[in-house]
Amino acid sequence: MSRLPRLPPAGDPVVFQSGDPSEIAERFAPYRISYFRSGTAALAAALIAAARRKAVAAPQVLLPGYGCPDLVSAAAYAGLSPVAVDFEPERPWLDLAAVDALLGPATVAIVAASLLGLPERLEPLQARARSSHALLIEDRAQAFPTSVDALRGDYVILSFGRGKPVSLLGGGAVLSRSMELAAQLPRPVTPARGRLSVPFTVSALVYNLLRSRWLYWLPCSLPGLHLGETRYHPLLQIEAMDPARLQRLGPAVRYHLGNGGDVQRAIASMLQRIPRVTDLAANCAPNPPRLLRYPILAPDAAIRCELVQRLSQAGLGVSTMYPSVLPLLPGVQGVVAPMELSHARAFAERLLTLPTHRGVTPRDLARMATILQGEGPLPQRAG
Repeated sequence: MSRLPRLPPAGDPVVFQSGDPSEIAERFAPYRISYFRSGTAALAAALIAAARRKAVAAPQVLLPGYGCPDLVSAAAYAGLSPVAVDFEPERPWLDLAAVDALLGPATVAIVAASLLGLPERLEPLQARARSSHALLIEDRAQAFPTSVDALRGDYVILSFGRGKPVSLLGGGAVLSRSMELAAQLPRPVTPARGRLSVPFTVSALVYNLLRSRWLYWLPCSLPGLHLGETRYHPLLQIEAMDPARLQRLGPAVRYHLGNGGDVQRAIASMLQRIPRVTDLAANCAPNPPRLLRYPILAPDAAIRCELVQRLSQAGLGVSTMYPSVLPLLPGVQGVVAPMELSHARAFAERLLTLPTHRGVTPRDLARMATILQGEGPLPQRAG
């Protein structure tokens, strides 16, 4: 592994300041908030509640055909059969015609993910869920909501894991639209003391240190961390969020929302001059929300491969996210039924992302532009 400078693909430093946990509850009122050890556990809890509300034989949940395998982990733990739904062409949105075809009496929930931070079309999905007496679950793991005004889900899932918009290296939450829905959630167990053997402050200090462009090569070289890999991890238990992270959540949210998004706006401006690639954020939202990564679609898989190689060699924090659609991910085969998912496959083959965190400099942006335009020699590494 090269020790040359390289940008991490996402994530800002972890905040150490403590605050009053009631601050978050007040921010999202009238939604009720329940805390869990991870975003995966939070989603599993919401799916269990959905199955309790609509008691049917062999319950199913509709999931995005392209996304994190933790979606499948949560569904499997909840005892639901995950059904992968194809995308709209060149959009990270559920194909509404496919939803109509797959929605049935056994469907207890539709999961609408804000993939890459881009908002889903919640109103038509909400209408379809209600027509089938199912619940709409918003997966906001990659898009922390700035207010409750845009929320439409019966349950809204938040994640505070490594590299998330609000990162505490762990933790998650469920926002419930009503007291009745909150009461349907399973009660999480208190984590065993051994599960919290590494103090939060130690792990956060190490994380903040190693995400420097001068040291990021080190965690990338440690095989046990599996940075950048897409791995399926079965969920074993629904546990509660630990007090150390809960006390730091309010300041972490304020830190995230206080970022003005200068890098994101600079990338958007840069892409207006590069017609060779598709600005996915601009195509999905006139005024995109704060993005964890800036998503781009290359013209085809071959050009995507070339761009990723050059951006990676230059140390510019490029990411390709998940390597394929859900049914084809390692460890997921057999858990999700095979589906055609042609649009989601094409999306996966062409997608790349650029970092939007505070560590990106104007010099980095200039190098990105040169590579995306396909001009000149390979730029020098970030540094």
